[in-house]
Amino acid sequence: MFGGGTLRRGGGAVGLALAAEGERWGIDLNFAGLYRGPGVLAPGGSFFDSSATYAHGSAHFTAVVVATDIERIRLELGGAFLVWPNAGPDAGLAVGGPDVGVSGQMRLLGSLGIEGYARLMPIPMPVTDVLAALAFRLGPVALTAGWRELSVHKSDVNAARFAFSGPQAGLRLVF
Repeated sequence: MFGGGTLRRGGGAVGLALAAEGERWGIDLNFAGLYRGPGVLAPGGSFFDSSATYAHGSAHFTAVVVATDIERIRLELGGAFLVWPNAGPDAGLAVGGPDVGVSGQMRLLGSLGIEGYARLMPIPMPVTDVLAALAFRLGPVALTAGWRELSVHKSDVNAARFAFSGPQAGLRLVF
């Protein structure tokens, strides 16, 4: 589970991620609702209002390229989607396409580490999703705190460009 906010306009994000990974191969599923803040697209909109909230998700097959006791780096290949709110210049638009990325984690000192990912959906429009976070692991529980940037670039498909950026925190259970 993860959630966060934006530093501009009081927006927020909440989401759920599920991953299963063996020694070299795995899968990663991720879904989030993104709210850019009141009045950005619809007057008086809220996080639970379809006129103000974006939906973003991805599914990846992962291949571990570096695996040691200290670090783990993986390549990701899959697909992603983005659904616009029912207001604004791209009202109701939904797109999906191939998605590639790299992710990893590294232990720094004791239970403290860093983790993150960088993902790109190049077509039908460029969407980048990047996270860098500190992680504190206590047995099967991990607490994360970092920064997330999700940028949607203008293309022939969509009229508007936007970025969602801000702090993000998470709680992870490892089985």
